[in-house]
Amino acid sequence: RVIDNSRPSEEQNLVTWAQPLFKDKRMFHLMADPLLEGNYPIKGLYQALAIAAMCLQEEASVRPLISDVVTALEYLSVNKIDEAEAEESV
Repeated sequence: RVIDNSRPSEEQNLVTWAQPLFKDKRMFHLMADPLLEGNYPIKGLYQALAIAAMCLQEEASVRPLISDVVTALEYLSVNKIDEAEAEESV
């Protein structure tokens, strides 16, 4: 859902809130689920955000099909990242 009424008014439109964060890699952690408390592999975060960025393209014809998004996210969720990277967290 693009609108989240549970957030402060300036953050309710999630696209508007997220777009500036994509411009600075140091801000990527702000787009991660806060319930994870930083316990996630940074590589996985970058990959998930790359998928999200494709979905935010203004022109619909360059956005991925939802089936492709689902496939990519499923791959991320089951893909085993080597233990060294898994221990590296934000």
